[in-house]
Amino acid sequence: MKSISHYIPLPKLSQSKLHWRPNGITYPQNEIYFDIYEVVFTTLTLNGPSISSMELCTEIWCNSKLSGMPVVSVSFNNPNTIVNSRLHQCVKLKKFETEKILNFVPPDGNFNLLKFVTTPVNVPKLPFQVVANLTRYENSVGKLIVKAKSTIANKKFEFFRVRLCLPDQITIGRIETKTGKYARKEKIDVIFAAKTYTAKLSGMGKYSSLNIYDIVGDLEKLVSIEVAFSLKHFSLSNLKISSVQVTGENYKVTKGVKSSVKSGHIEVRISHNSNNNKII
Repeated sequence: MKSISHYIPLPKLSQSKLHWRPNGITYPQNEIYFDIYEVVFTTLTLNGPSISSMELCTEIWCNSKLSGMPVVSVSFNNPNTIVNSRLHQCVKLKKFETEKILNFVPPDGNFNLLKFVTTPVNVPKLPFQVVANLTRYENSVGKLIVKAKSTIANKKFEFFRVRLCLPDQITIGRIETKTGKYARKEKIDVIFAAKTYTAKLSGMGKYSSLNIYDIVGDLEKLVSIEVAFSLKHFSLSNLKISSVQVTGENYKVTKGVKSSVKSGHIEVRISHNSNNNKII
């Protein structure tokens, strides 16, 4: 006797009034998570920690795994930080404009909830210090010392790198570091992966240093170095989600919020023959 197989089709998701979310979404466990990403652009002056201006690009991403047609409300501790924002189409504009609350029926899965760019009036402190001091000698020969350290307690960087791009007709000799690693790339770049350590409770960590000797050429062309970093569970803007409420459905929801900051473009000016940013 031949066996008879029965094909049972999966239920299809029907179209809803909200084109970004169909009917019939179900999950065995209902979860919603938010990630706040900050990217910083700035220039450090010859005084090392001094910052003339800063631009912060912030994005909030939401990963929604919720059944049915839930309504999510997100409140912030300092909503005035959010200016000139671009919101996802699911967000109710009037609610946000009047109360600075994100009220929305979320799309299913991961999506960009909002993004905005700010130029803080009160420039926040970076989580590190980097200074670069070039000492000139006779016959266009110089020595460059780069020092970096963490200024925050009990947090480790995912990565921290300093990059020196060598202009044309400049050569370098010996390179030394006892607290990090460096690499040379085709006589163009010197990339220094610094160990910024974990700062003590006093907020002052140990310095990592890179010494470059016998720099020969037009030293005036050595203007700046670039810094790249990434740090989790940290925010420069201090923007925080204070509450997440899910209504419209009767189930328990697991919620989570994470923050992180990384470099976009950070430039540190090199001090020439100056003790202004000399580290003692």
